[in-house]
Formats: sequence, C-alpha cells, structure tokens
Amino acid sequence: MNTMNVMTARFLQSCAFAALAGLAGLAAPVLADEGEGEKWVFSGDARLRYENVDQDGFADEAQALTLRVRAGVTTPTWHGFQLLVEGEAIAALSTEYNSTANGKVWLPIVADGETIELNRAQITYKGIEGTTLTLGRQRITLGNQRFIGNVGWRQNEQTFDAFRVDTKFTGVTLTYAYIDTVQRVFGNESPNGEFESDSHLVYADIAAGDFGNITPYLYALDLEEAPTQSTLTFGARWSGSWGLDDETKLTLAADLARQSDYGANPFSVDLGYGAFDAEIKNGPYAFFAGVEWLDGNGVLGFSTPLATLFKFNGWADAFLNTPTIGLTDFYAGATANFADIGEGLDLSLTLKIHDFSDADRDISFGSEVDLLAALKWDCGMALEARYASYDRDDAGPASRDKVWLSLSYAF
Repeated sequence: MNTMNVMTARFLQSCAFAALAGLAGLAAPVLADEGEGEKWVFSGDARLRYENVDQDGFADEAQALTLRVRAGVTTPTWHGFQLLVEGEAIAALSTEYNSTANGKVWLPIVADGETIELNRAQITYKGIEGTTLTLGRQRITLGNQRFIGNVGWRQNEQTFDAFRVDTKFTGVTLTYAYIDTVQRVFGNESPNGEFESDSHLVYADIAAGDFGNITPYLYALDLEEAPTQSTLTFGARWSGSWGLDDETKLTLAADLARQSDYGANPFSVDLGYGAFDAEIKNGPYAFFAGVEWLDGNGVLGFSTPLATLFKFNGWADAFLNTPTIGLTDFYAGATANFADIGEGLDLSLTLKIHDFSDADRDISFGSEVDLLAALKWDCGMALEARYASYDRDDAGPASRDKVWLSLSYAF
C-alpha cells in the first residue's frame, strides 16, 4: 500500500472514530435514564493541529498536520465498581515530519505518530469510605506534573498500566501507585512506544491551613528500556496563596528533591533539584517569575522521564533531557485571561521568557520566548495559536522555532 493510501485509510479510520463519538454523545441522554441516580457517561474529543518546526541542523522544516479523535464510556457504579473504556485514533494528514516511527530521520521530530489504540481501560472501586482503588490502563497526574504526568499536550497522551490507591482523611490525601507499563506518547507503532516498568509512586497532599499546602513524594522508577533514568527521587513541594487586597493575590511555591540510582541503573547517581515560583494576580492579569535548577554530574543530568515535560523549560522542547552538566532555567512572564468577551467566549494570552545555563551558571545555553493566544467557547470548542523560539548561545541544543495552530472540540 503506498503512502497516499495509508494516509487515506488512517484518515477514514479517524473519521469513523469521530462519527462513533458523535453518536455516543447523542445516545448519552437516552441511556442516562437507566438506573436510579446512576448514569452512563459518554465522553470524547477531537483535535486538529498543525505544527511547524524549523531547527538548525536540518535542511528542511517539519510540517505536521494531525487529527486526534478520542471517545470513551464510563458505566454506572455497581456495588462500588465502575468501568471506564476509552479509545483513540491519530491520523497524519501531512507526513513531512519525523514521528520516530515513520523513518523520516532527515526531518525534525514531531512526536505525534499515527496510531489506533486503547487509551484507557480501568476499573475503579469506591466501596471503602474515603478510598478509591483503580486498576488498569489509566491517566495519572501528580501535583504540577513535574515528575508524573499524562503529557496531554501531545496528540497521544501518556497513560499507565497500573494499580492505584487514593485515600483521604482530614486535610490529607495519600496516593500510592504501582506501574507495570508506561504507554508513551510515541504510540504503539514506535520502537519508543512504551516502558516496561517495575515502579512505585508515593504522593501526599497535606493542607496546612494558612501555611499553604505541602506535598511530599517518593518515586522509585525502574524502567527496562531506560535504565539510566531508573532512579529513586524523594522530595517535597510547598505552595501558598495570600490576598494582598480585594483584587490582588500573591502565590508562592518552592520544591526541593534528591535523586539517586535505582533498579537496573548502571551508574551511581546523587543529584539535586530545586524550584521557586512567584505570581501576583490582579483581576484578569498575572505576572510571574521563577527559577528551576536541575543538577548534573558530567555523566547524567537529573531525570524526570514520566513528567509532562512540555510544561517546563520552554515549549520548544530543547531540554526534554537535562544536560549532563545540569540546567538552570530563569523565567518570567505574564498572562491575561478575559472571560465572556463575546457570546460564551473566553480569551487567554501568555508571554514567557527563559534564560538557560548549566547548573553552576558558568555556561550559557541560550534563551527562549514563548507566546500563546487561545479562544474557548462554552460549547467545548477551542482555537489556539502558539509560538516558541529557542536561540542557542555558548552551548546547548540546536536553535529552533516552532509554530502551532489547533482547533479542538470536547463533549
């Protein structure tokens, strides 16, 4: 089958998925009447996105136009048990990019490969007061997702074949999860599509009243396909907010962690991590600044292989892996969020500037500018434009510019 036929087949499969999602949405009000106080819940979304990457070292730019369609159903609760099943399909309408699976290594990477797969399939049990047990393929996001996240930015989100326990009591939420397999963003057609895992996650969220929130954590990651990123990380994050006047709020957050080797890691690891962030918000406007520091020992850098990395160290994805001499990221920016600028329409604007260097601040890695404009409608539709420009200095990854345009709908 030639490339055009493959593209057409994938597109038709995605369209079929979209049709099923729409039918599910129409059927939901009818099926919702079944049971006493219980409902079948149908959910779905579609996202069409264009991504352009102009990166030094490549003669050609990457041009990716991809469509992601996702649909799922959650059953009513029966004796405390509930089942969720969700599938997704991703089609490449333009394939001039390296998906890590299509063999186009002469083009920059856009990690949105074509795939049709089971995104989530989980069973939960809530028959114990204050406790939820979850088994199966599931979405796990902890805290600000710096260490554990679903990478929701990519078309194929990261999910986990795992067993999870969440329990709550006065002012405290405790989470434990055992991860057997990580379903990565590259999809099941890519050789990088999954991590076989023997990993444990422990996370707590403690409400400390006027002092804010404290979230201690311990992540023991043993990843068969990434032994050098198999690590034991323990630390804590603190955050708090205070009203300075009727319209102005100050939010502060700080994070400290230590990382050592774990599992099959062949190297000795003893690395540190720290972050501090401050934000002042007044009405629709917010101004923020902070610093994130990741240690390096000359062989390995502090690693967070299961994080939602797009949220950190710039949208250009220049620092998905911490340099071996570490990374310091000073950043500042502003946001503006305007609600109801039209009929059920919200507008969001963001500017963020980064200055990168090694952990000791001896070598400049360069700078980055990130811009975002997003429109959201009450009906579930959103239109978004992003731009990221990373400019290399004395050292660091290759310079690159990225542009995204996306249209999405969720029900």
